[in-house]
Amino acid sequence: MTADGDLIGRRYRIGRFDRAVGSLRRAPGTDTRLNRPVLIWMSETSGADEDALLEVARTVGQSASSTFLRILDVAYEDEGVAVILESAGGSLAEAGGLVPIEVRSAARLLDAVDRAVEDDGLTPARAARTDIFAADGDVIADPIALFLPAMPGEREIPTAVLHERLAALLIEHAEDGTALAQALSEDTASEMRSTARARGALVGAGAGGPYIDDDPTVVFTAPPPPVATIPTPRATSMPVAPPPVEERLGAFEPTPEPASTAEEAAPKPRRGAMPWRVFVPLYTGLALVVFGALFFALRSPDGTPTATPTTAAGQQSGPPAIAPAAGHVTVGLAATEDSGVRVTVDGVVQFDGTLAAGQKQAYDGKQRIDVWTDKGKTLNIAINGKNVGPYSPAIGHADWNRIDFSFWPGWTP
Repeated sequence: MTADGDLIGRRYRIGRFDRAVGSLRRAPGTDTRLNRPVLIWMSETSGADEDALLEVARTVGQSASSTFLRILDVAYEDEGVAVILESAGGSLAEAGGLVPIEVRSAARLLDAVDRAVEDDGLTPARAARTDIFAADGDVIADPIALFLPAMPGEREIPTAVLHERLAALLIEHAEDGTALAQALSEDTASEMRSTARARGALVGAGAGGPYIDDDPTVVFTAPPPPVATIPTPRATSMPVAPPPVEERLGAFEPTPEPASTAEEAAPKPRRGAMPWRVFVPLYTGLALVVFGALFFALRSPDGTPTATPTTAAGQQSGPPAIAPAAGHVTVGLAATEDSGVRVTVDGVVQFDGTLAAGQKQAYDGKQRIDVWTDKGKTLNIAINGKNVGPYSPAIGHADWNRIDFSFWPGWTP
């Protein structure tokens, strides 16, 4: 039985349990490697409850909502499993009074619940003030608590009813509950939620991977950093050897000049032979052209010599390994086969499409970089200047092909 102070996965120290759903329990904890707070959902017996926990964590981990606590890691311990989430400070139950809550943030939370039900197929079963966290006017919810399937004695909650309960909780704990209640009940509330949906698509799309941040509730306001994209060197064909000089110049025959009787007795040049005065300069020039073409063909775009790329399987060059500046995080990608990729830098989507075989990309961020792909087993990745090889094995999930993970300044494998 896991107790207060135990170490989970040789990294996460668990605190006092404060929430239970069926056989699953939740507790605050600490990431001992980074010395930062986390939230831990724990299952100590295999079975339906553990399967439900992992399924909700997997679905939420691939969502694009910034109003749910992010899934950071999954740790296995003896017969149990722990799902690690980011920590967002104190819950409404722990606030001990009224807290500032922005209307925009409240509307965004309600909209995120809609999208989780409609797009991800999740079903809400409960809503409690222990599951809603507030900081600096923003609210964020524990998705595991909201969407774990109904346990014995519970029943599924229709989305409309969940909206009412969440709105009531927010209004009850808001410093200006009257204004919040009016804003959420007016006809313009639907318009606010549409705006929140659009904003959430911009700042949260492609997120949903493991990350830890000092202030996760306001991280998405930072402007996007410049992104450096390294073009893929194109394979250059070798220069074709020139045709024989005789074919290009024709048979060389000097123009006969009037000769004296003595000159007529001298031997005449052999038909088609080229004098050395023409042969030496001509072939010297051709040699310079050929070696010059080879020299520039074998140079990378930044001017440093490199090997010519090859298309043979397993011979793709590695990802760009760029050492980050102080307080920054860098990620380099190199596809060995066509790969679906989505990259989010500091909350803003920078790339969402197909990275063709042989292509490379590099990104630089100040807070975190999220990388999603459907080819985690073959997409090579470099983090903070270190080439760690294929994506999924590098983070300890060698059997995952579809994967979504995040990296931050100082991250090491």
